[in-house]
Amino acid sequence: MREPDSVVASFSSRKFYNYLTHEMANPLNGILTGVEILERFLEGNPRVMDEVGDLPVLLKKEIRRLIGLLKELRSSRMLLDVNLQPTFLQTEIRELLVLESAYYAQRGIRVEDYVPLDLPRIMADANRLRQVLLNLCKNAVEAMPNGGRLTLRGFASEQWVYLDIADTGDGVPEGMPIFEPAVSNKSQGSGLGLAIVYEIVKQHHGMVSYTSWPGSGTTFHLKFPQNVRTVTTYAPVCEAFFSAEPAVDEKTAAGGVEGGSSRRISTGAAGRS
Repeated sequence: MREPDSVVASFSSRKFYNYLTHEMANPLNGILTGVEILERFLEGNPRVMDEVGDLPVLLKKEIRRLIGLLKELRSSRMLLDVNLQPTFLQTEIRELLVLESAYYAQRGIRVEDYVPLDLPRIMADANRLRQVLLNLCKNAVEAMPNGGRLTLRGFASEQWVYLDIADTGDGVPEGMPIFEPAVSNKSQGSGLGLAIVYEIVKQHHGMVSYTSWPGSGTTFHLKFPQNVRTVTTYAPVCEAFFSAEPAVDEKTAAGGVEGGSSRRISTGAAGRS
């Protein structure tokens, strides 16, 4: 199975960097200032603050993460540095769902969260992991324009932690190379989201695959090792993207169910060992 084509061309253009940083950096800083003003207002209104809870704190954390990503674009280091530390996958999921819950409700999306709180920690870069979760959930929600169900299921084996993210959309057209840059079955979007997911998961020594059923939805399967030594990895951009051969775990790619009858149209990514 061949690797997706390099996304170097997509990220190496200085024009691309300048456009993104100009269009996004200033608004994000303005939004962050607005959230801080709102937080100060809420501090003087305890009853309202109790209803809002931790949302302002989570919003500031997410905005700062996005600002950090833009800074990395400016320095041409997008998706290059990965600082693997013990990380609770379930914590990242909970925070993401809190942040996105209003948007999901507006789109008519019902969220079913079956990720246990006692999952073992994985070795991950929390910011990169959040990007993977955000991209996959966003992809799932956009696949259900008339509403539907977003389901997250987590489980673990002795060496791995697994996460399935499922939607009830129309499915992925057979043969579509969805992990290729600029490939999308949506009318809007850059087609870079799943290519980014692919690369980040590989940098985490993990795997990503999917199963899809026409008219019934798609499930993305993530698999992360529990024990990878704590390390910051770096490689020049031309060598960093898709440098390893993919190794697809057949059971994981089929959704972790042996003997299933679902049509398997999956692609896997493996990190360096």
